[in-house]
Amino acid sequence: MEILPTEALPERLRAALAGAAQGPVQAVAEEALGRGARPFLVGGSVRDLLLGLRAPVDLDIVLEGDAPPVAAALAQRYGWGLTEHRRFRTAVLRAGPLRLDLTSARRERYPRPGALPLVETPAGLEADLFRRDFTVNAMALSLSPESFGHLHDPYGGRSDLAAGLLRVLHDRSFEDDATRLWRACRYAGRLGLRLERRTARLARRDAGFVMSVGPDRVRHDLERVLREECPEKALALAHRCGLLAQVHPALLWDRWLSRRYAAARRLCAVATPSAGGNLPDVYWCLWLYRLRAPQIVGVLTALKLAGRRAALLEAIPALRVTVARLAPGARPSAVARRLDPFEPVLLQAACLAAGPGPRRRLLERYLTELRPLRPLLRGNDLTALGLPAGPALSQALAALRAARLDKRVKTREDEVALVRRLLRAGRPGPPKEEHA
Repeated sequence: MEILPTEALPERLRAALAGAAQGPVQAVAEEALGRGARPFLVGGSVRDLLLGLRAPVDLDIVLEGDAPPVAAALAQRYGWGLTEHRRFRTAVLRAGPLRLDLTSARRERYPRPGALPLVETPAGLEADLFRRDFTVNAMALSLSPESFGHLHDPYGGRSDLAAGLLRVLHDRSFEDDATRLWRACRYAGRLGLRLERRTARLARRDAGFVMSVGPDRVRHDLERVLREECPEKALALAHRCGLLAQVHPALLWDRWLSRRYAAARRLCAVATPSAGGNLPDVYWCLWLYRLRAPQIVGVLTALKLAGRRAALLEAIPALRVTVARLAPGARPSAVARRLDPFEPVLLQAACLAAGPGPRRRLLERYLTELRPLRPLLRGNDLTALGLPAGPALSQALAALRAARLDKRVKTREDEVALVRRLLRAGRPGPPKEEHA
């Protein structure tokens, strides 16, 4: 993997911090040095600078000293937003769009798997870097004027990055914090890295700790995976390491899903609002689309998924039955009555799951043509024609939509004539449902 030479880092760092970040970072460095605390840029920002990626918006700065007093002084002086976490000796500054995470250099010790770490301060930079997840994130760049941009790399992160390797710093890393397992999958997928041999072995060994951090954090980690540009790479690695089966035995990953995730991105890039387009929701629906109802409930329970998304996923079995019963030659109004109760994003997943064929074409037509179609007349028009407010009004609107779908009316005048006929017949609703 091509990375910047170390001698180019000072200039690259200055360029990355030019603009909105320059003043705040310089202010942090000056305030810290004035209090005898050496400042360093650490973590993913350093990694991304070496890779020549875009300038970071969120900056992690470690001080060999006490971070909260530095942050408090700057917040008071410049009116920046401040959030302190005194237990961990950290603080977050918000200077306009820029977020600065200030951390006191520290050691961490985990009393048990999944527990929050016990923090020991003060500590030096090397000890602080050792608590990181992977060597490629355990590098630091000096922010002191006399050594600005100097790379501190005690654990070989730069050489691992050049070799395309993701390596943990010690054998208990995943056991201490199982969220690192998901991070390994995300970084591998996003940056094109592969797990170093020992790290891969540890990931498989420690997959059983995945749920030790609790369902909320696991759900959050999965959401982050699904927000990746190509989440199928991360999910394939998670499957190979045994992480998905630890969440629920029915969760799997295969080529069928990989192909449909790629197709989902192409569809969502051009989808209209009525046709879905919420990519993480489509991913979730596809992921669970082939599961039986009890398995879906099991996944939702394991992850404590609730609310709208849970309702969306619980509707999958009913939609599968509905799609299987769709007759390609059915009237458009009958198709709409069958599919209207389901959310567009779920129907989009059904399109992708169906594969080429008449049912997929019918679903696509419904999403792009039938679902958005509405009568030209509105509720106030029907009231003016003599329809009372209430259920009759809704029934008449449904009848008008059915007529438009089946091309029995085309103009506003056609709709007015239909409403008058329905009023004379005393039947404002649509005709009896035809099987779709």
